[in-house]
Amino acid sequence: MRGDRTHAIEDWTKSRIPVIGVVYDPEMHACYWVNLTEYLRREMKRRSWREMESAI
Repeated sequence: MRGDRTHAIEDWTKSRIPVIGVVYDPEMHACYWVNLTEYLRREMKRRSWREMESAI
């Protein structure tokens, strides 16, 4: 499982097309999204690779 996560992080941070995550809150009838590509790039500058793997 950890290998799959590492592979996903690498793919998403290197992607030329933004990878987004979307969550729907049925009580609020609202969707929230995040640009995962940019988020992971920023976090990788702040954290070590090992911290990133343990966070997901």
